[in-house]
Amino acid sequence: YIQMAKEGRYEEAVKLIRQDNPFPAVCGAVCNKRCEDRCTRGTIDDPVSIDEIKKFVTQWEKKNLDYIVLNSLRDAGAGFGVDTNRVTIIGRDGTSYSTPLMSKSQVADEIINHCL
Repeated sequence: YIQMAKEGRYEEAVKLIRQDNPFPAVCGAVCNKRCEDRCTRGTIDDPVSIDEIKKFVTQWEKKNLDYIVLNSLRDAGAGFGVDTNRVTIIGRDGTSYSTPLMSKSQVADEIINHCL
């Protein structure tokens, strides 16, 4: 399901997750992320956040969205405590578009222009 989510095949990912876990959104919400401490991907960059993948695909399924906008929380100068941001817009078909770091007003304009 991780590869399916990466490829934008969210519906297939949710179906696969639900074969073994009827409550992936709940498990994603209460997960204590113990596996991330042992994830070998962390030696390259960041460990795979399986709980976040489960939460994302189940939110996508539940809300039947055309787009999801993800705020960057890792980039310097981006996020909630500053006046600039960087976002990634993911469409229903799995395509994604990332903005450069820009003012929040410019980000809002970019989201509107991209989604309309």
